[in-house]
Amino acid sequence: AQNYELPTTIKNDTCSILPLNISNLPNAKISFANHTKVYDGTTNVLPKAVPDITITGLIPNFDNVQGAGKSASYDNKNVGTNKVVTIKDIIYSGNDALNYILPNSVQNRSCSITPRSITEDPNLIVTFGNQKKFYDATTNVIDSIEGTIYVPQLQISGIISGDDVKALAVTAQYDTKNVGKNKIVTAFGVHLLGKDANNYLVPTTARNYNSSILPKELGKQAWFEVPNQT
Repeated sequence: AQNYELPTTIKNDTCSILPLNISNLPNAKISFANHTKVYDGTTNVLPKAVPDITITGLIPNFDNVQGAGKSASYDNKNVGTNKVVTIKDIIYSGNDALNYILPNSVQNRSCSITPRSITEDPNLIVTFGNQKKFYDATTNVIDSIEGTIYVPQLQISGIISGDDVKALAVTAQYDTKNVGKNKIVTAFGVHLLGKDANNYLVPTTARNYNSSILPKELGKQAWFEVPNQT
């Protein structure tokens, strides 16, 4: 060695530092807050509503990393809790972003979709047609053809196209037994049926304000005219 003059430093210009996979960091976590939306018939999270991403547990002083997702979606369209939302196509930025291997998607399993109601959609209304009967001393709604007590057929508007939902009621009554126009008929026990019924929330009553009770005339029963006996 004394026969040579040797350098005190040496370099290799072909070495590398590989990014660290955050799965090897026990405290590393990429997450986002629970997300909730009102039922809209899709699995979509609106672009402006994609949750902010939080990144924690990276190496101290080497944790300048931010993430933003391009899109997010629910596991299915239906109302429920503990639903899975996935943020996809995450773009990372920050001085330390290239030092880590980071996932391109992240999930939250505590999200929810709430039922669509008139609060969110004023067009979601349950209605039925005007009712009419002859005075019979009761508040019952009467079938004008059969002369029997019945419940009017309900119509529901504001349902998202393609959804299977129909409305039914249990009973119906006039506000009073007395003759008059513009009388109120109320359908009680309104409920929804169909494979998409649980995605909607409607009041348990529906009203019609343009029904009537006609005077009972001699020779007429409550619902039909007695034939001439001569």
